[in-house]
Amino acid sequence: INLGNSHPETTRRLIEVIEQSVGRQAIIECRPPHPADAENTYADISKAQHLLGYQPSTRLEQGIAQYVTWLRSASAEV
Repeated sequence: INLGNSHPETTRRLIEVIEQSVGRQAIIECRPPHPADAENTYADISKAQHLLGYQPSTRLEQGIAQYVTWLRSASAEV
């Protein structure tokens, strides 16, 4: 079952949200797209909705910020 959000997000938007959460600007090298690259990504959550009554409740910005906080605390413990 794919859990996530059924709203498409561009790779650029994902990078912007990560930049905001970590407080640093990404170094981006623009190259021609590879045929297998996805310009947009989103989860098909219909199966989870049908079987589990799943509805996403965490926005992208909030989820990335929570992950960065967890990652920083986990890294400090190592």
